[in-house]
This record gives sequence, structure tokens and C-alpha cells, in this order.
Amino acid sequence: MIKKLFIIQLLALLFLISTMGGCGKKDSGNAELDAAMEKMARIAHKKMLARLKAGEKKKKEEKKYVYRTKNVRNPFIPPGLKADGDTVSGGVDISLLELKGIIESTDKKEKYALVAGPGGRSYIVKGTKLIGLNNQVVPGVTGSVEKSRVILNTRKHYMRVLRIKSAKSESLKLEMKKVKEK
Repeated sequence: MIKKLFIIQLLALLFLISTMGGCGKKDSGNAELDAAMEKMARIAHKKMLARLKAGEKKKKEEKKYVYRTKNVRNPFIPPGLKADGDTVSGGVDISLLELKGIIESTDKKEKYALVAGPGGRSYIVKGTKLIGLNNQVVPGVTGSVEKSRVILNTRKHYMRVLRIKSAKSESLKLEMKKVKEK
């Protein structure tokens, strides 16, 4: 639209100059009219350039990409996890985590817990932090390791207590076999 307007104005200006000036350099006899025509031509040219630049700026602004979040999954949560309100924090759904083991340091000052997530992901609870891949702290999740359980909390006050499921049942089965063998 701006280019069409520019072309039309340019053609009109050329038509006026050609009809007023004629062929070649002839003195029209009116120097004031010639000066006024040249001044008008310069002003029209400047206005057209300004309009073109403004149109280019608008086009550049229109090229910005806007990410529409309605009916689209959250790109910051891994594809295998569902965002069930408060249970997801830092891309980890703590409702899907399972406690695999608790390790106590030799001086019994620190306890660590190994936690497994969906898709074979592993996490470590050390102190009050949940540590994931590449020793990065999972944001929004805090925890505490106790003697036989781990308590995980999210920022939105969702709490989950993890206990070792298989260890107790396996140790009971072994004790039962030993008793039966005697």
C-alpha cells in the first residue's frame, strides 16, 4: 500500500515537472515558480521516505513471535510428566518418585537417599536438596532424609513421604525362609 502511494506520488510529481518545465532546460520565466516546484519535490520525497521507513519498522515489529499457551503443554516440563497442579516443581513430579535406598555416612552426621523417577531418571536427596542430572539442584523441591523414609516438599506445600517398599518385604521373606529351614 505504501509502495503504491509512493509510486503514484512520484508519477504525479514527474508529470507536473514535465508539463511545467517542457523539454530541455528552458527558462519558464518564473523563477519563483521553479524554486517552489523544486522545494515541493524535495518535501514530497522526504515525506515518502519517512513513510517507507515507518512501514519497514511496522513490518519488523510484526515479525515478533508470540508463544500461545492456551491448550498447549508447558514446554518446561518434560514430555513424560503430567502437570498435576502442585505436585510438579522444577520439572519433577514428586508423586511419581520412588525411594530406592538410604545411605548413612560413617560418622552418622549426614544421610543421603537415592530416589528413582519415571523413565529411569535418578535423583539424590542430600541435606534438604533434591539433586538431579549433572549435580543440578531441582528448583522448588526440598527434602529431608530420616532413618527409614524421605520427606519431599514443593513450593506450593505439596508433601510426599517416600518409604522403601521392596527392602522390608525382601528382608521378611528371607527371615521366613531361614525360620522354615531350621
